[in-house]
Amino acid sequence: MSKLCVTDVKPETLERLVDYIYTDNSESVDRMTKVMLAASQLYQLPGLKSRCETHLGEMICPDNVANVLLLADKYKCQVSWRERRGKEEEEERKGERKRIR
Repeated sequence: MSKLCVTDVKPETLERLVDYIYTDNSESVDRMTKVMLAASQLYQLPGLKSRCETHLGEMICPDNVANVLLLADKYKCQVSWRERRGKEEEEERKGERKRIR
């Protein structure tokens, strides 16, 4: 019997990838976004990458914006959520300024 040795991802990540490939289940994206994004790029899984991108867009906040944007840039994520989120935050800031005055 032949063996396939995968050495470029951790066993847990590989298990989640195989689960995603067979079931289209991406629950692990919420818990392992960074690793799953990297693996989706490495193994060319555009559906999984898209789900990771969406999750990044949902989790971005002032505390993590730099790290999220660096991650998005590193893995060449789609910019649409980044642009939309930036516009939403700008609108929120404008609204806050109006309330203060």
